[in-house]
Amino acid sequence: MPQFRLASLSALALLLGLLAAAASAAEEKRTCPMGRDYYLYTPDDLDPARTYWLVVGVHGKGGNGKGACGMAGWVKKGNVIVVGPSFPDGYQMLKHDTDRQLVGLFVALHKEFRLYPNLFIYGFSGGSQYAHRFTLKYPEIVIGCAAHSGGTWSDELEPRAADVPMVISCGEKDLAKSMPDYPMHRYEWCQSFARKLDEAGFYFKVRFWPDVGHAASPGSARLTEECFNLATTGMHEDARLAFEKDVDNTKSLIAAGDYAKALEAVARLSEQARSAPAAASSKPPDPKPADPKAGSLLAGLKENPYGWHEGQAAKAAMAYISRGYIGQQVAALTQQIEKAALEKVAAIEGDRPADAAAQLEGLAKTFASEPRVAAAIAQAISRLKK
Repeated sequence: MPQFRLASLSALALLLGLLAAAASAAEEKRTCPMGRDYYLYTPDDLDPARTYWLVVGVHGKGGNGKGACGMAGWVKKGNVIVVGPSFPDGYQMLKHDTDRQLVGLFVALHKEFRLYPNLFIYGFSGGSQYAHRFTLKYPEIVIGCAAHSGGTWSDELEPRAADVPMVISCGEKDLAKSMPDYPMHRYEWCQSFARKLDEAGFYFKVRFWPDVGHAASPGSARLTEECFNLATTGMHEDARLAFEKDVDNTKSLIAAGDYAKALEAVARLSEQARSAPAAASSKPPDPKPADPKAGSLLAGLKENPYGWHEGQAAKAAMAYISRGYIGQQVAALTQQIEKAALEKVAAIEGDRPADAAAQLEGLAKTFASEPRVAAAIAQAISRLKK
């Protein structure tokens, strides 16, 4: 499965002889363990107790990591830390140990921040060439990959990477070759690579942008966002939005002090985690009007209702990830309910209203199956009787 399958961070650290990185700032230029520059972007309200996704933005040829190829703004999501490595030319083919450079940086950042064991990688143009090749070489540490407008695409596919969600795209007017002696121009090569992915049973989505040359587009940005959401939650958009709505409704019940209904809602979500299907929801999304910015498809490729080419391995991987994601949200909601209930018990005991005992007994019935809260309520009732 693509999530939580990093073999051993400590083993990689020993292999590469790495040192942990220094303290962070909202944007900070640093030096990686190999002595090369990188740019780090962290949320302003970075929570040391929270676990974050590491998002890697790979620059184009001749560039550097500043801005992380436009991904720096993703820190506003609240659940990601973004890094933009600076690579020497040749990185497009993983030359000059640039793959080891990113692995080493990932290991070092794990010593400083609470990060998930997998990273999400994005690249445009030269960065696209690096991003998809790194994914193919290190599928055990990549949760998802977005690669757009690459000048070259790998001739070899690693079967171990077949269940890692990958989005690829190119402008339909991106008709130049990156180098004169290359066999295909960008648009043609992207089509060829998509067919290889399809033949090999990879989990991917491909789109082509009308009237777009060698430039990033709103369509590629949306595709990248879709890939990240799918890779980290295991859910396509309609299922994810429905689940997030249930979570928000449960939070509202907690805030209103309706703990009985909140516990019922959490129980339903827990059951959803245990029986989570593959990434597709139980029914296909409702038909939507054609979006001229949604991009064109590659003829002859079979897609699921969400536009993805998937096999059984991908479905199993996404089901695994969705169970983990739902389980995390359920655990967080359970903690919120417990915290709110304990605060309510303390407030009742402190204020001692005339019906304090009745209120506590009502809470006791609600939380009879929650040992910590039940114990606190019993102790509060006992103290009220003294």
